[in-house]
Formats: sequence, structure tokens, C-alpha cells
Amino acid sequence: MVPLDINGVTQEGLWLRGQADTQDVDHHVSFQLEFDFPGRRRAPFIRIDWRPRLPHTNRNIGPKDLRLQEITGSHIHPFPANWDLGLDHMLRDNLPIAQSLNEEPASFEALLDCVADYFKIKDAAAILPPPWEPGLF
Repeated sequence: MVPLDINGVTQEGLWLRGQADTQDVDHHVSFQLEFDFPGRRRAPFIRIDWRPRLPHTNRNIGPKDLRLQEITGSHIHPFPANWDLGLDHMLRDNLPIAQSLNEEPASFEALLDCVADYFKIKDAAAILPPPWEPGLF
């Protein structure tokens, strides 16, 4: 987890978090932007899940075109669709609305391109890949 800078100024309460399963190479990776909401815990407001283990199923809430969709591949939990549910709902349910990415990232580097594009982070390509260690089976 790292703080974010805008024009060389560190933004208070704004964080980029990356998570990966170091035993599962090129799978189950997430990046999210988080904010320290006043009087609340730090919480995500947008997230990309790359090659998740399990599908994400939207509940019968949010934009009509996304309701009850099951998303089996990489996807984004977009800020606008989740924000429209209200802050309490968005935080309590951990960004319940998702949609498929426009294109499935073929590599970790392609995922970083998505992060740069969706999150508007120009230096995302500088993020190092996780120290993946294939497990013994």
C-alpha cells in the first residue's frame, strides 16, 4: 500500500493497494484506490480484480444492465455505479457492483496498463510484479 501524489504533492488519505496470491502465478491479483473517509475506516472506492478464483455476481441493485450479472473473468468495480448506491452501502458491501473489463489483460504488465488507464495513474508501469513462487503439488 502506498500513498499517492498529484503534481508532486502527497494526497492525504488517498492510497493505492495491490494484493496478489504469491502461490498462484498471474492469477487472483487486485488493485484498488482507497480513501480515509472522515469518521470511518479506510475503504476502497474503485477496484480491478484480475483473473479471480471465483466469479463475481452482482446483486439485483445498481445499473439495470449490470444487475444479476455473473462475471467470470477480470473485472472492475467502478466508482460511479457503486457511489450511486450511497456511501454507506458502497462501504458496507465492499463495492458490490462490477463489470467486465473492456479487454482481458494477457499479462501482469497489461494489467498495469489497465490500472494506469482506469485509475489515471501515469506511473503504474513502475509497479514490480509480485515475487510469485509456484507451489509444490
